[in-house]
Amino acid sequence: MTEDIGYKEAKSGDVIKFEKEGDSIEGIYQGHEESKKYPESFAVHIKQGDDIKTVFTSNILIDLLGKNGIKEGKQIKIVYDGKKKTEDGSKEYNCYRLFYKE
Repeated sequence: MTEDIGYKEAKSGDVIKFEKEGDSIEGIYQGHEESKKYPESFAVHIKQGDDIKTVFTSNILIDLLGKNGIKEGKQIKIVYDGKKKTEDGSKEYNCYRLFYKE
């Protein structure tokens, strides 16, 4: 049987890619994990309605989550601030702002 009444098909979450400064996503924080695909990146999972969205971010955002005591189930908003250069100008990195509701 290909269709069962009352069941919803499980799908993998959509991956959200920030492309320009000011891009954002908000929803309920569902946790994070180290990326197996992208070194030094983390997959952050955010629930929007019935869907789970995944955003790949740097450890900067993960540090912000931890320092602010943000646990799974909190309403959050992530804003992409574009690429910044390290002080010595040798590398670029993605910069984010994190907002949350108490």
